[in-house]
Amino acid sequence: MKAQEAVSARYKQISGKYGSNEGICLFDDGKFMLYGYATAVFGHFNFQGDHLLFYPDKPELFEVYGTQNKGLSGSTRINFAQFDGAGKTFVKFGKGSTHQVFNDDANCFDGPFVYTLPEALPDFSLAANLEAAGPGQEGYSTYQYSNDKAYNDFIFLYNKPHPVYNDFSALLQPEGEERTVLKLSNYGSDKGFYKKRPDEQQWQEILEMKKRYEQSKSMSEKGVLANKHYNIFLRETEDYNYDPAKNLYVSKKAGDNQEYYQANPYSDDRFLQRYIKLQPEAKNKTSNPAKAISGSTIFFTTCGKGSEKSYRYQGLSPNTNPHPDEIPLPATVPAASVPGNGHYPIDSIDHTAIGEKIASAETISLLKSTLLAALEREVERPYMWDLFVSSNDTLLKIFDYRDFLVAGIRFKSYYLQVNYEDARYEALMLVNPASGTEYNSMVVYEDLRGEEKYRRYTRVEHDRIRVMFKETGNVKNSEYLVKDGMFLDYLGPAAVDRKWSTPARFDYQLKGKTNNHLKNGYWIEKRYSIAHGKCMTEDGHYINGVRDGEWNYAAEGPVEMIRTYKNGKCVSIKYP
Repeated sequence: MKAQEAVSARYKQISGKYGSNEGICLFDDGKFMLYGYATAVFGHFNFQGDHLLFYPDKPELFEVYGTQNKGLSGSTRINFAQFDGAGKTFVKFGKGSTHQVFNDDANCFDGPFVYTLPEALPDFSLAANLEAAGPGQEGYSTYQYSNDKAYNDFIFLYNKPHPVYNDFSALLQPEGEERTVLKLSNYGSDKGFYKKRPDEQQWQEILEMKKRYEQSKSMSEKGVLANKHYNIFLRETEDYNYDPAKNLYVSKKAGDNQEYYQANPYSDDRFLQRYIKLQPEAKNKTSNPAKAISGSTIFFTTCGKGSEKSYRYQGLSPNTNPHPDEIPLPATVPAASVPGNGHYPIDSIDHTAIGEKIASAETISLLKSTLLAALEREVERPYMWDLFVSSNDTLLKIFDYRDFLVAGIRFKSYYLQVNYEDARYEALMLVNPASGTEYNSMVVYEDLRGEEKYRRYTRVEHDRIRVMFKETGNVKNSEYLVKDGMFLDYLGPAAVDRKWSTPARFDYQLKGKTNNHLKNGYWIEKRYSIAHGKCMTEDGHYINGVRDGEWNYAAEGPVEMIRTYKNGKCVSIKYP
């Protein structure tokens, strides 16, 4: 008993946040959260002498969820999730042949990837080529399943192995009387991570992340709730009525927002089915997935020549705007040239249009400032806010890119690239050098590929810019008007009065009036500032969509800064 109390006291003594924009959080219950760019890995740790031993929560290589879909008569339907772009994976149905899930060099992925069998599925197996998953892996891993519950609707989930889930160790060392440094064996520099004292709000946000993770983990063990397009939602069933005749959970507010869900069916969480988790009957490693592999794959997808044969999900109407995954994601094949009629998408990178790398330190500094202003156009904290943290700052590379014609104005553009250890980021930014305002730039495309996936793409419609964002579990969009060479917020209602919060515990506000869809008159805006690392309340006047006169800036309390604008351009800054 005393030994347990001593260990518990030791956990409490060392708990806290180690690091700044990347590092690790130790909790007093023996759990940890490794955090950094595109990373949030949880697990548990214990003590071995002066060392700490860390054991991340490793996701299973394959997860399978199934349900009895009473809308399917005799057939079986399967959604293959996270198989796209994840190396060589294989599936075997019953006594049939083994098939590779995607063709070699697959590209332009257009999910969700749903496969239909004309008959019931008694048993099946899934396999992955571990060598294709990364260094240190070898052979093939196979999971075998038996469908003894007679499910006919499945979600097959593939979790590609990643070194961030490897066990590691650490040494905790005091430096002086007040500093403590934690040196990890597999993460961070030799200098280690110093223990920081986060403010109460920040620590509560971290604890809330931990709580949501543990809830999600617990809920997924029981099963997942998904709509008919296989979009998974973390929802409490208390908010739904269960219809046993259809094996369907129907939202108690199913009559709300019908027009929105008709236009966005992928995001419709009103009608959900529970998919129960299946446990594999056996797991084994072999040198080959099967004695014979079929020459045909479950899905075929490519860019350019032969793309007419590529898989396209048929479950969503082409007249709806379902979700960004409906736009193919080319990785290596050039996109078509920009049409000259003023209506075109910006949803890929034409790698043949990438020019010289920007080498001038002065130009790079100016473009980074322009990028910061472009990202801060979003009210909420941008997904890629940490591009500007010190550990990532030197990773950003900027290249010239071809010009774009929008509303008769020629905009210069730049290709942005970051190669992280475990992720790749690409983006396009449009800039009007002739305009000296903060409205002269717009990030029109982003693609993050790694442990987390995030996309931004744009539709140009003469003088209107429609920007769509997609991240895990969240889809949103913004609209802008190109006027006088500036990108101005284009709003629908004549008056806006909105307050909201996000899971990251940031509070936001927009309040003001519009004229011809542009902001006019007095406005109050509470938005995230990358430069300050927190939300700032800003208030002042707009004239035809641009700021004019004095604008006050405050975090919590009195005004910290006053900026004076003239026709959208900041002409002075003072600190009261």
